[in-house]
Amino acid sequence: MTHQIQLKRKLAATPDEVYEAWTDPASLSQWMVPIVGGRTEAKADARVGGRYSIEMHGLSSHHPQGGEYLRLERPRLIEF
Repeated sequence: MTHQIQLKRKLAATPDEVYEAWTDPASLSQWMVPIVGGRTEAKADARVGGRYSIEMHGLSSHHPQGGEYLRLERPRLIEF
């Protein structure tokens, strides 16, 4: 099964800042928190063929996800 998601948003940030937020583990851990009081652990090897892992922990839930980077074209494209 293949899924495709395309997000379009206007942000008060440069394309480089947004790209960094999606590919830097420390940034991912800060902004991908599932709920107030939750936490996130992230790992990212941001290169084609590299893997990423994001584990969001809510107060009583755990949401793991991960995958592989397929295409990276800084600062405009991240495909995983």
